[in-house]
Amino acid sequence: MAIHQVTASREVNRHGMRAIIVAQMLFSMSDTLVKLAAPLMPSGELIALRGLIGTTILFILARREGGSLAGLLHPVVVLRAVLEGVISLLFLSAINGLPIGNYTAIMLSSPLMITALAVVVLGHQVGWHRWAAIAVGFVGVLLVAQPSASGFSSAAWLAIACAMLVAVRDIVTRFVPATMPSMVVTLMTSLVTTLIGAGMAGIEGITRPSPYALMLVVLAALAISGANLGLIMGSRKADIGAIAPLRYIGMPLALVSGWLVWSNIPNVAAMVGITCIIGSGLYALHRERLRA
Repeated sequence: MAIHQVTASREVNRHGMRAIIVAQMLFSMSDTLVKLAAPLMPSGELIALRGLIGTTILFILARREGGSLAGLLHPVVVLRAVLEGVISLLFLSAINGLPIGNYTAIMLSSPLMITALAVVVLGHQVGWHRWAAIAVGFVGVLLVAQPSASGFSSAAWLAIACAMLVAVRDIVTRFVPATMPSMVVTLMTSLVTTLIGAGMAGIEGITRPSPYALMLVVLAALAISGANLGLIMGSRKADIGAIAPLRYIGMPLALVSGWLVWSNIPNVAAMVGITCIIGSGLYALHRERLRA
């Protein structure tokens, strides 16, 4: 019986790891497409269009699976969806003002923020090794954001706020009932994000996007829907220690994307910062495994 349980646990982790890898690839693709589309239309309209397409696709898939949508209004599901909607707004503003590699590096500090928040929210005990790793990671964020004499740029502040909310979102995800289908959680996330984007579009005004811009939004909607589904599927059941390191796959993907599409290459300070963020994150995970 014990052998069966260990095997089952490993299989769950393997499924979760595969889901996270696919999710990170799709997130990188979505980020690139959105950064290309952002100058072509207002932010609210972009979020609303992407969300409407994604919500429609997810709703059709949910109905085809025959699952119940009763859990859409579960408080934890709604809270997670609202957080995701705010993250989308911050993301769009941040990625407009930062190279995609720098933005991704700042976002990779979210696992360190999760560790810090877990102390407050979940009552976890964190030793000095992991606190030191968190400090090194935040130094890495400073090196990537590279504040001027007047302080951080607004885009850097938005990226840092986005990373903090991602940490909160991931902790909230752990409280989603185990019986809740991942498709329902993803659908609610897409629906709330669409409504937030529509409200913002009503303030900013609506334009008529070009066929090229519309194509970018459609592809981004497909990518972000698949990425969110993979993230939720991977995060809910697999061990955090097994899947968390896989989030760093997004860094090389972002660097390659930034180089190929925008010819962006991080400077030496930014590369040192990226190394600090990834290294401290992996070390914190290593300490967590030793503690376990």
